[in-house]
Amino acid sequence: MILWVEANQQIGMGHLAESLAVAQEASQRGMEVRFLVTPFDAAEEHLGIHGMQYVTAPLVNGIETLEDYNRDELLDLVIVDHRSVHLSHLIRLHERGWRVAVIDQLGNKPMVCDLLINASMVKDWHVYEFPLEESECRFGPEFALLRSEFSGLNRQEKKFNGPPFKILVTMGGVDRTGATFNIIDALAGLGIASHKEIITGSGFAHSERLKRVKRQTDNSFSYSADIRNIGERLFGAHLAISAGGNTLYECACTGTPTIVLWEDDHERREAADFAREGAVINLGPGTSTTSSDIRNVVTSLLKNETERMRMSQRGMTIVDGRGTSRICDDLLDLGGI
Repeated sequence: MILWVEANQQIGMGHLAESLAVAQEASQRGMEVRFLVTPFDAAEEHLGIHGMQYVTAPLVNGIETLEDYNRDELLDLVIVDHRSVHLSHLIRLHERGWRVAVIDQLGNKPMVCDLLINASMVKDWHVYEFPLEESECRFGPEFALLRSEFSGLNRQEKKFNGPPFKILVTMGGVDRTGATFNIIDALAGLGIASHKEIITGSGFAHSERLKRVKRQTDNSFSYSADIRNIGERLFGAHLAISAGGNTLYECACTGTPTIVLWEDDHERREAADFAREGAVINLGPGTSTTSSDIRNVVTSLLKNETERMRMSQRGMTIVDGRGTSRICDDLLDLGGI
């Protein structure tokens, strides 16, 4: 199996994270796994940390690189995980005899593939055209592609006692707009006994500024980068603040009440659907929501244990952490494992 993944400074590392979850599960089931990823230092570093075999190529050269990468012709299944999947790529893969699975999010486009995965909460994004023949489709949060640790955490009982409270801030692997700093400002004035853990990814775009901020915050703050046990950290938190994206599903799965400060419009839309289900508070844009508004909502939620318990239960019901296992079962049926 080859996972063809897009990652860069603009769109971040979310596609790589979900594809890596599939790769790890597939490897555990005995399948050979390789990656083709767009050139991005943070993505290459991440794959190296996890011991994955990979090559890089721009999307425009992807199919030729796939063919060259598979000269031994041992593999014939490719999983495409791009921000915007191009129909021309899928048709060429189909014509060359590849079996194709696509991981998509925003929908509303034509597809040529054997298996189509869209775990989004937003049902309007589950609309596709199939110009050749209809694909096998797996839609909704039950197919959220999370690492195997999450399914175990979803079954555990979460504790809500405090203070002191633990607040976890994770604004994605890149945090293009620097919303993390707005949140740090808000939490610095929090009048409740708490520990604030700020987690950044290997692609974080504001490292030098963060070094300066670290020196200015007190010992109620801690800082971590590119951690490998985000599930455990989330499960142990009373509250998370996130931009949305894949992390939103991780928060829901671990039963962590979450305030969403979104970066892009698709994150706003997804957070709105989670909020309608009672699993998150969709507060607003990460950079323009005021520090005082963030602080007030955090304070209110920490003081309301009943509401946090309700949000936790809703999240754990929506996302059970078994999506990756279900998809690997489908890949087995497809003949890929």
